[in-house]
Amino acid sequence: MLTARRSMHTLFPEVHPPRPAGTSPGPRADAPSGPFAVVALEQGIDRVLDYAIPPRLAPLLQVGQRVRVPLGKRNRPTHGYVVSVKQTTGHPSVKKLFEIEDERVLINPALRELAREDLEVYAVDELEDRIAALKAEIARTEARLDTKKAGRSAADSLFKF
Repeated sequence: MLTARRSMHTLFPEVHPPRPAGTSPGPRADAPSGPFAVVALEQGIDRVLDYAIPPRLAPLLQVGQRVRVPLGKRNRPTHGYVVSVKQTTGHPSVKKLFEIEDERVLINPALRELAREDLEVYAVDELEDRIAALKAEIARTEARLDTKKAGRSAADSLFKF
């Protein structure tokens, strides 16, 4: 018997794989209502967190965007990236996402594929080569960014009144 699966927008499908139809628990009466953003924080915690998407942000939020979210008991603002959007959460209470920090989709499909790639098939030397290549690309990108920022700064100073 074939079962239909809903499409799930996600960067890392192995983080929260969808349950087969008919196996997910029904929503609790006091459960928060969706949609929810699954966010990978920039800080070094090794898990993703669910955040309620405020209605004003729901039509704008996309997988791959950088967002600002509350963290901890004091709701300290911190940054993260949306790795998926889902309609339900398994948590009894979730905090609301503060805002979209950057409207651009910063983690594009090519980076998503790279993040999902199985690295087990590579030898140590190959992994070290990949790291060296990525570091070189990061340095090249940062240098280009610095050049653009300097150009913008020079242009801004010309037009100050």
